[in-house]
Amino acid sequence: MEPIYLNILWHQHQPMYKDPIKDTYTAPWVRLHATKDYYDMAAILLNFPKIKLTINLTPSLLIQIEDYVNKLKDYADEKSPNYKKESAFPRGKLDRALDLLFKPVDQWTEDDKNFAKQRFFDALPESQIFKYPPYKKIFEKVKNGQSLTNQEYLNLKVWFHLAWFDPDFLTREVELIGEDEKGNVIKDKVTKIKDIYTKGIRGENFNEEDAKNIILETYKIMKFIIPIHRYLQNKGQIEVTTTPFYHPILPLIDNSDSAKEQSPNIPLPPKFQYPEDADTQVKMAVEYYKKLFGKYPSGMWPGEGAVGENIIKHFAKNGIKWFATGHEVVLKSGHAGDVLQPYRVDVDSEFIDNLNNDAITVIPRSIHDKIGWDYGLYRGKADGYEAAKDFINFIKSQKHYNGVPENEPIYITNTCDGENVWTYYKDDGKDFLTALYDLLQKDEKIKTMTPKEYITTVKPIDKQWELEPLATGSWVYGDLTTWIGEESENKGWYLLNKLRQEFIKIPYIRDITNNLIEEPSKEDREKYYLFKAWQTLFAAEGSDWFWWYGTDWDSGNDKYFARKHRELMINALKMALKAGYNVDFPKSIFEPLDQDNQPLEPTLVTYNPQIQNNNLLFDIKILNPFSLPQKLEEYKIIVKNGEDIKEYKFSDLVKENKIVIPNINRKGEYNIEIINERNEIVDGDYFLLK
Repeated sequence: MEPIYLNILWHQHQPMYKDPIKDTYTAPWVRLHATKDYYDMAAILLNFPKIKLTINLTPSLLIQIEDYVNKLKDYADEKSPNYKKESAFPRGKLDRALDLLFKPVDQWTEDDKNFAKQRFFDALPESQIFKYPPYKKIFEKVKNGQSLTNQEYLNLKVWFHLAWFDPDFLTREVELIGEDEKGNVIKDKVTKIKDIYTKGIRGENFNEEDAKNIILETYKIMKFIIPIHRYLQNKGQIEVTTTPFYHPILPLIDNSDSAKEQSPNIPLPPKFQYPEDADTQVKMAVEYYKKLFGKYPSGMWPGEGAVGENIIKHFAKNGIKWFATGHEVVLKSGHAGDVLQPYRVDVDSEFIDNLNNDAITVIPRSIHDKIGWDYGLYRGKADGYEAAKDFINFIKSQKHYNGVPENEPIYITNTCDGENVWTYYKDDGKDFLTALYDLLQKDEKIKTMTPKEYITTVKPIDKQWELEPLATGSWVYGDLTTWIGEESENKGWYLLNKLRQEFIKIPYIRDITNNLIEEPSKEDREKYYLFKAWQTLFAAEGSDWFWWYGTDWDSGNDKYFARKHRELMINALKMALKAGYNVDFPKSIFEPLDQDNQPLEPTLVTYNPQIQNNNLLFDIKILNPFSLPQKLEEYKIIVKNGEDIKEYKFSDLVKENKIVIPNINRKGEYNIEIINERNEIVDGDYFLLK
């Protein structure tokens, strides 16, 4: 009897939290999920060698993980000559929570303490706070408006970070394993987290050394995230897939009017139509994957499974062999049967059985996501073995329908969030996953298999039924209304369109470089900043910003996403101006949007550097379209040249819309930072003196 084939696809993603001007992170979620989810979700498979599954890692996530590792390396790598030296810690270059973990509490400002009280409880209380009595005690004190001692602040910052480690790290020494880019097996050990946790759970106070050891162990774990996936994929146990680079809703980037296909009465903004951007987002993802994993990807989970007939060409052109989408999309497509089998699609509009050279396999999400919605102790639902057994019984109950012959192989794909969901499970989902993989490994009826293996060995593309046309939609409701149609969503698209129209004034990224993933040398200022401008614009095309606009979804902090999206757009324009192009800064981008009911704060941008009489000059443009208070008299300018760092009052260096920095005579790279009255970077720039 033919088995039931099962493909579990874990999706792991974060939007771009990095501010490209400030070179810092506005939220810690990449790092926190790295220690809680990204390594162990792959490494658990080492205990279940017969299990095969798919893990989707978005490029916007991986590029931020790489950035964390690279910036922490000098301080946290045991082989670094500056290992554990205070001067080597990248202050202000990662996230603020990490900075405060490093910064001794007795040096904290009142603003630091307020930040800790606001943000160091960013966790699900039931599963990440209340289960730890010392952490819960601090939580209740802050909730009741009581003040904290310095020792309690220290305990708080450590407990917050411990709550974002996987239970494996809390309870035992963990040997990390992976494969480097040359194919060598590499190993390391995480040993200190369990000691810190044991100390805290006994009710003992933490010290600053504990805090710094968390940083060192965090670096190790983040360093091994890409290698563990490379190792398991090269062993044949997982298939790693990718997503268009910044996780856009690809059909809307290609042509925003495509939303009308499933929602003909939806109100839409002026058309956003840049198929070249859609293609570039796919190409960048494919090239970046090749850089990390040594080969091109076979499969892709497009952002939110959003696809349509108009974007098949982008997958085909860039060598993608299969892509996954929601079951609603497949069932709305022409000539569909059920969603327990793969289909093929191609770029033409004719329904024929002849196999085209550009044909690609579509893998539908086959079943209701019980893992994502129906289980979890902290939802008051089944967990552990009970939930795993229920899931397997559910898989075994699936049968072909809608006219598909019973003798056709059954291929079930369950796509599921591989990170956020586990906070609702006991012990971060460890009991459930252990039970699930154990039961699947022993089951004689279910066989786990990745899409690449299935369409190669069981049902190759010439045996797949054709969908024609492929419907436009996503896994959410089978349409695109989550990202467009509501008033604030449409305004977001309007602003993105205004930004994109300004970029018509500058060369396209593929006209300035063939390498879409490597930052150009600073030797060519125009090329360097053009590259960064386009990357920032592409990040603004990401789906996450639009997901939180409107009333259909609530992050609990929608104001943050509305503000960061507009700041990203302004930063893209700053980069274009720094590259030497006279772009405008539309006032509308500064306007209030969605839950952010205040205009963007005034800012400024430096550009056009030049040397005159040993003075370094930058042109400066003040960006304050609403004439808001801007305390320029309290600003300062930091100038760095190697180890030489000088600080000036902003007002002392600004003359006739130019910054004039004196005594520039040493060769090398000069970096400047404009700092506001709150000690925040407003703008940064550089100049190379040869």
